[in-house]
Amino acid sequence: MKKIALKYRILFLFAVIGIYLIVTSYPCLRLSLTGFPEILKVNLDKGISKIVFLYGGGICGTCPQGTFIFSLKDRQDVLFVVPKKFSSNEKENLRMAFMLKGKIINGDSETADYIARVAACSNKKTKINYYAELDQNKKIKAGKVF
Repeated sequence: MKKIALKYRILFLFAVIGIYLIVTSYPCLRLSLTGFPEILKVNLDKGISKIVFLYGGGICGTCPQGTFIFSLKDRQDVLFVVPKKFSSNEKENLRMAFMLKGKIINGDSETADYIARVAACSNKKTKINYYAELDQNKKIKAGKVF
């Protein structure tokens, strides 16, 4: 009788641990099951190997985020995605301030949702900057919040 009760306790413990793991990793699981937003699929030219999502707070030339963006200035294989509300003047100011040669596009609401899922997976706030390196099949092989 005690062996059966012990087995059920152990089974219950494994169930609780399993549920905990599923709940805590749900944002990352959900992120891995969804692909890029449609607007990105359309703009992923053959030469694009990196995507930089600029959905975080203010970016300055001397802050870590600005330094990282500035390091990508001569790269044409980078797609920069900015929020939907960015005007063409703001995109041009970004290009000139950081001397960017890559393509700069506006994201849409689906892109904002994607960034929110990345943030949730990273245990960050919803407004983040995210860098993704792509493999030859246009799948993320490495990514980081910066």
